[in-house]
Amino acid sequence: MSLTGGQASEHQTINTSRSYYAKMIEPDYCKVRLIEIGVGRRFWQSNSSAENAHAFYERVVQPLRRLQRRGVLEKLQEITGTDNRTPIAVEIIGQVDLTTVALPTAKLSGYPPAGPRATETLQDLGKEYRQRFAALAPYRDSVWQVLVRDFFQHYVDPSATVLDLGSGWGEFIRHIHAQRRVAMDLNPDMPSRVGPGVETILQDCSQTWQVSDSSLDVVFTSNFFEHLPDKDALRRTLQEARRCLKDGGRIICLGPNIRFLHGAYWDFWDHLLPLTDRSMVEILTLTGFAVERAEPRFLPYSMSQGFTPPIGFISLYIRLPFLWRILGKQFLLVARKPNL
Repeated sequence: MSLTGGQASEHQTINTSRSYYAKMIEPDYCKVRLIEIGVGRRFWQSNSSAENAHAFYERVVQPLRRLQRRGVLEKLQEITGTDNRTPIAVEIIGQVDLTTVALPTAKLSGYPPAGPRATETLQDLGKEYRQRFAALAPYRDSVWQVLVRDFFQHYVDPSATVLDLGSGWGEFIRHIHAQRRVAMDLNPDMPSRVGPGVETILQDCSQTWQVSDSSLDVVFTSNFFEHLPDKDALRRTLQEARRCLKDGGRIICLGPNIRFLHGAYWDFWDHLLPLTDRSMVEILTLTGFAVERAEPRFLPYSMSQGFTPPIGFISLYIRLPFLWRILGKQFLLVARKPNL
């Protein structure tokens, strides 16, 4: 039996062969999967064969029922087969509370360890950034000078108001030419690093921004969304960006694409949210943006892991998109707030 409708109709039906179950639907898979719950990621289904239905019950339904009994899941909606007893599909309804249980370590490549999340202080954040980037700071600044000049400046009018979301040490915002430049981050080192002429906001981006409605022309963010704690935080952040952008204003998003990185995505312990170009297109659309450009592969992954080509190569790389398809591991999304 094939079930469609609601959120499930937008996602691929689970292949229920024995080998697929053995690889992908182990008991821990259901628990790990809870980390990724968001739009459309709530539905599992089987087919009508007795063998597959039994495997589905053991490897999907039972673990989810246990999580419901432990208070992690608010409600499960089960759909039974023709015998009115065997579940052939299950959907998570309502809230998911990951704070009520310590989840086991993930067994799947491409997923983070699923344990209680440590509390990070602002001092930790500053120390972490210094440890990761201080040695390469002059090089990173030169790279961003080229990226802004040869690529991103084309999206920013010199008369614009620009907000750099998750600005770090301000490598983007201090090089962009704009009438008004604003940097937002929680890193306590940020105000002393971004340079002169940049306004600074130290705050949690998932809370109401200290920015007026319809006051921004461009919101730029690079390698930031993967650090947010969950998808609700990302959704609230994008909603705030839309509120603060003028009609027709743009949001530019750059970040590591887990589709091309797999386990390497988790080489940084503060990467919490797995994202792809496709999931970003979906959430941008759902939060009211019109996507203008989606590049699954744009820049290489990380300068903090030894990839430091000559500065002259950066300018050449930007002008030769065929190189993106070879070396690119980060997505680029450009979207607009529609004119009302």
